[in-house]
Amino acid sequence: MFPKHNSSIKELHRHHIELNAK
Repeated sequence: MFPKHNSSIKELHRHHIELNAK
């Protein structure tokens, strides 16, 4: 529905995963 918002969420998720991976 909101590709722009989805992109932001995906990026945030990626950051969270990277932080968790540390």
